[in-house]
Amino acid sequence: MSKAQSTPLPASPDSAFAPLRQTLFAVLWAATIIGSIGSFVRDVTSAWLVTDLSSSPAAVAMVQAAAALPVFLLAIPAGVLSDMLDRRKLLICVQLLLACVSVCLVILSLTDQHSVASLIMLTFIGGIGVALMGPTWQAIVPELVDKKDFKNAVGLNSLGINIARAVGPALGGLLLASMGAAFTYGVDVLSYVVVITALF
Repeated sequence: MSKAQSTPLPASPDSAFAPLRQTLFAVLWAATIIGSIGSFVRDVTSAWLVTDLSSSPAAVAMVQAAAALPVFLLAIPAGVLSDMLDRRKLLICVQLLLACVSVCLVILSLTDQHSVASLIMLTFIGGIGVALMGPTWQAIVPELVDKKDFKNAVGLNSLGINIARAVGPALGGLLLASMGAAFTYGVDVLSYVVVITALF
């Protein structure tokens, strides 16, 4: 065998980002990052507001638990739903649910009617939306990219989650400190509008 035949060709330098050449995947990937950032912004704002309403460390912990518990409880049922239902419609419904949660939080902030119980309850409902969205988005990815790009698309999904995890809490804290809770929750609502628009 010749040297030319035995030497593998170098990988394309942009191969990891090849899925972004698929317009639909690129649009939904970016929109999903924006929506995830919004979720982190919402949860950070709620956790901070709880510290104003209660001096109990358990109250803050409850908000964090309310955000994470649905993901633990609903991971398998969410995967089943994503296989049974129209995934695009399911994602739109989930985004509408998340937007409604944040609209309620905006109203409570504007009217100064927040309570620890309301923040925990709305955070839990938001967590349900996040739990439903994850498996559905992962299941829809193979429909958006070529088979050869699937592995890189999964990698980009992980990158998107890490981007949101890094940017969301910092952005939430910055907006809360400078503009207040109602504005911060309003930014979260807009993030879901972006995702819903992309899905349509």
